Amino acid sequence: MWIWNYRNNSPRKHLNDLSFGTWNIRSLYRTGSCQTVAEEIKKYRMKIVALQEVRWQGTGTTRIGEGNILYGDCGATHNLGTGFYVHNSLMSAIKEFKLKYHSYL
Repeated sequence: MWIWNYRNNSPRKHLNDLSFGTWNIRSLYRTGSCQTVAEEIKKYRMKIVALQEVRWQGTGTTRIGEGNILYGDCGATHNLGTGFYVHNSLMSAIKEFKLKYHSYL
């Protein structure tokens, strides 16, 4: 990522940025989709990505690429489901991953 250096009026590389993203991935239930997600996240150098429509049953953590996906239950129908990709360098900062369901859903 490049940022502008106002002191000498030139761009400079900023190496320690924390990059966030969001992605409606439509499904990680298909074969090979985890690999695709891992490659894209690495390409854009994201550290934390909110993932919509993960479509995995159960709740847990799965290692992909240079990070982990923390995901919530979508039920037996494999519809919806959310998760977060967290880079390995940030995993030690997570103390707890807890799902909160809303009654209106």
